[in-house]
Amino acid sequence: MTKLAFLAGASALVLSTAAFAADLPYRSQAPAYDAPPPVFTTVGWNGFYAGGTFGWRAANFDPVVNSFESEGKTRHSLAGAVHAGYNFQVSPSIVLGVEGDIGYGRNRASGPGAVGASSFTTPDTPQPGRDTITTVGSQSGSKAEIGWAGSVRGRIGYAFDRVMIYATGGLAFANLNLQGTSSTTVTQQVVAGQNVISTSTAFGPSYMTRSDKWTAGYTVGAGIEFAMTENILLRAEYLYADYGRHTVTVPSGATMAVDVDTHTARAGVSYKF
Repeated sequence: MTKLAFLAGASALVLSTAAFAADLPYRSQAPAYDAPPPVFTTVGWNGFYAGGTFGWRAANFDPVVNSFESEGKTRHSLAGAVHAGYNFQVSPSIVLGVEGDIGYGRNRASGPGAVGASSFTTPDTPQPGRDTITTVGSQSGSKAEIGWAGSVRGRIGYAFDRVMIYATGGLAFANLNLQGTSSTTVTQQVVAGQNVISTSTAFGPSYMTRSDKWTAGYTVGAGIEFAMTENILLRAEYLYADYGRHTVTVPSGATMAVDVDTHTARAGVSYKF
């Protein structure tokens, strides 16, 4: 009887322990963590933008006086500009656009042009044995300066993510100041054989003609842009511009001309709206 009571008590204890364990909260295994896939952002190049650039400009001046070319000069200056344009992204990689810019630098050169002289001898009749040698000299010079300059260009670019490389070309325009001068001198020497008895010099009239005008040419170049954000674009570019030959004629008849072209390297920033 005692054994039966002990077994019954032990069974009840086991069953109550199992029931209590079943009532405890169940802790399931945590699911494995999967990192989200990387997000790749692609910048859209479409839209209107505006900004500014600053850099270096070299201007080549090749003077031509009375159809004779003389040694050219290259002058350097800093130059700043503002620009605005519009991009059309025709495919994920191809971007077409149009852009205009205008800026200021100061490149100027001056130098002598042509120097000439002609001489003739006449007998000094009142004093036999003496002659008068008359020399007529002429000198011409030119000055050229380019200040304001700009362009209206088309652009074609290849974009990959945040970087775009592009080629550009179109119409260039600039304000060109050209000045031509000429003067004459008359020198007379009275000589007796090999001896110079006297010398006198007279200065003839001096002439100056100035032309200050806007002129047009062409420009070509290339550059690279980097999109820091969806709206902030950084750039670096090079432009070559050729403005052709320009001529002034002074009242003395001397013709002054100059061939002008420029090289510009600059960096800048744009805001895309």
